[in-house]
Amino acid sequence: MKKGEVRMELALILALLAIELLILVPTDSPTGFASVQAACANPITTCCDISAAGSFTLNQNIAEVGNCINITKSNVNLNCNGFRILYATGIASGPGINVSDSDLTIAMENVTIKNCIIQAGSNSSSMQYGLWLNRLQQSEISNNNIITGGSFENTGIFISQGAGYNNFTLNSVTSMGINAVGGSVGIYGLSSSHNLIANNSVRTRSDGSNNTGIFLEEGQNNTVQLNNISANGTNNNHGIKIYNNRFNRIISNRITTQSNESTNIGILLQEVADGTLIDNNSIVTGGVGNAHGIFIQDNDAGAINQGASHNNISNNTIITNGTGGNNIGIFASTAHHRIIKNNISTNGSSDNHGVYFA
Repeated sequence: MKKGEVRMELALILALLAIELLILVPTDSPTGFASVQAACANPITTCCDISAAGSFTLNQNIAEVGNCINITKSNVNLNCNGFRILYATGIASGPGINVSDSDLTIAMENVTIKNCIIQAGSNSSSMQYGLWLNRLQQSEISNNNIITGGSFENTGIFISQGAGYNNFTLNSVTSMGINAVGGSVGIYGLSSSHNLIANNSVRTRSDGSNNTGIFLEEGQNNTVQLNNISANGTNNNHGIKIYNNRFNRIISNRITTQSNESTNIGILLQEVADGTLIDNNSIVTGGVGNAHGIFIQDNDAGAINQGASHNNISNNTIITNGTGGNNIGIFASTAHHRIIKNNISTNGSSDNHGVYFA
C-alpha cells in the first residue's frame, strides 16, 4: 500500500471518530433526577434520598424501577456492606446512585461510596448510569461492583461538571449494550480535573460500535493508573480516550481492544489533548481490519497549536493484531512528541508500521 493509500484509509478512520463524537458526547446534562421516596433511614432498607450528612449502611438488597438512591448533601459515608442496589428494573432510566443537589449548581464534598453492588435491571432502557456524580469534590468511590446493561449509550461511572480531587479505586465496572446504535463507556469524566482513577477493572461491550473503557473530556491533570481495561464491540473501540483534556498521566495500565470489524485503538488522544504522559502501559489491539496501539489526532480545523501535541510516550509495550493491513503501533498527526523506549509489534496482512507520522 502506498503512502497516499495509507492517508486515504486514515482519513476514513478520522471520519469514523468524528461520527463517534456525535453519538457518544451528550449535548446537555440532565437537569436532575427526581426524589425517589422518603429520606433514608439507617440502615437503609429501601431506595430513598440521603438528604442529611452522616454515615449510612445497607443491611439488605434494594431495588427500584428508576434511580434508587439520591445523595443531596455533602459529608456522607455510604457503605453497602456488599449488598446490591438494583435500579431501572422497568423501562425507566436513571442512575443507581445519583450524587448532586436538586438543581445541579452546588458542589458536593466529602462523599464516600464503598462496598456496593450497583446493577441495572434486565429491562432497563438506554443511557443508563451506575453512578452519576455531579460537581463532586474530595470524595472516595472504592471497592464497588457496577454493572450497566441498557439498550445503548450506557455508562458505569459518570463524573461531570467540575468534579475534582476524587479517588476512584478498586472498582469493577462492566458496561454493556444490546443495540447497534451508540456504545458503552466504563468511566466517563466530563469537565473534571485532578481525579485519580486507579486499580480498577473496566470492561465495556455492546452489540454495536464506539465502546470506550475510560473517556476523559474537557478537564486536566487526571491520573489513570494501574487499571485493567477491555473494550469490545463491532468496531471503533477504545481502551482510553482523552478529548480536549490536558496534562494527564496514563501509567501502567493493561489495555485490550477487540472486535469483529476494524479500527480498534488502545489509547486515543484528540483535539487539545497535550502534555499527556503515557508510560509503561501494556496495549493489545485486534480485530478484523486495522488496529492501532496509540493514536494521536490533530483537531478537526487544523489550527496551529490547537492539536494534541507535546506528549511523552515512553516504555510502553504495544501489540497490534488486526487481520487486515495498516496496523500501527503509534500514530501521530501532529509533531512535538517525545516517543522513546517503546516495545512495538505490528501484525497484519500488509503495510504495518511501528511509529507513523502523518
